[in-house]
Amino acid sequence: MRLNMELFNEIDILGFIIVLLSILLSYFRGFLRECFTVLAWAMSAILSLNLGPGLIPIIQEIPLLDEFFLGNCPLTMLVSFVLSFVISLTFFSLLITFLNPRMSLSGEASIFGNINNMGGVIFGFSRSVIILIFLLICVQDLLPRSFFPTGIIEKVDNSLSSQLLMPSKIFIKEKVSNNASDWLSKTYELILKNECQKYT
Repeated sequence: MRLNMELFNEIDILGFIIVLLSILLSYFRGFLRECFTVLAWAMSAILSLNLGPGLIPIIQEIPLLDEFFLGNCPLTMLVSFVLSFVISLTFFSLLITFLNPRMSLSGEASIFGNINNMGGVIFGFSRSVIILIFLLICVQDLLPRSFFPTGIIEKVDNSLSSQLLMPSKIFIKEKVSNNASDWLSKTYELILKNECQKYT
C-alpha cells in the first residue's frame, strides 16, 4: 500500500496523541497490571451474565425502582446486568490496586521490572491501534455523516491514519458484522426472554 505523506492532518495529530498517551499510561502501569485490568473487565462481563438474573428479585422488591420499571422485565434485566458488572469491576479493580504495590516492589530491583515496562509499551501501542480502528468504524460506518461538523468526515477519510488502518478496519468490521448481530440476538433470546419468563 502506497502512502501519501501529504495527507497528514489534524486527525493524524489526534491519533498520535492517543497512541502516545496509551503507551505512556501502559509504560508506567506495567504489562502485568494492564493484563490484570483486561482480565478484570472480562471476568466482570462473565459474572454479570451469570449473576445479573439473580438481582431481579432484589430490584423488584425496591418500591421506587419497581414503580419506575412498571413490570418491564427486559429493562429490569438490563439494569441488573449493569449493576452486577459495576460491582464486579469495582471488586476486581480494588483487588488489582491492592496487589499492584506488592508486585511492583517484588520486581522493582530486577530485570523483570524493565521487561514489565517494555511489555506495557507494546500493550499500550496495541490498545491505541484498536481504539483508533474502533473510532474509524464509528465515524465512517456507524454514525450518520450529518452528526459531524462540515469537513470532519473528509479529513478522517483522507488522513494518513485512515490509510494505515484501513486494511485492519475492513477485516475487523467484516468479522464483527458477521457475528455480532447473531450473538446479540441469541444472547437476548437465551437470557432476557428465558429469565423474564420466571418472573411473569
